[in-house]
Amino acid sequence: MLRPLRDHLLNLEQRLQLLRDELTRPNLTADERRRVETRMRTSELALKYYVKAFELERKGE
Repeated sequence: MLRPLRDHLLNLEQRLQLLRDELTRPNLTADERRRVETRMRTSELALKYYVKAFELERKGE
């Protein structure tokens, strides 16, 4: 892989934190909130995928 799995995990965790922070914005419209929540779900699924891959990679060492 071009980027180690650990880098992907850190990137996704940072992205999720930024999205959580975005949800606390006071003037967020319902449409904006839905978009942020969709991006959060997508990032959470990707994070699960990379965590599983990281665990499998570590078992193979």
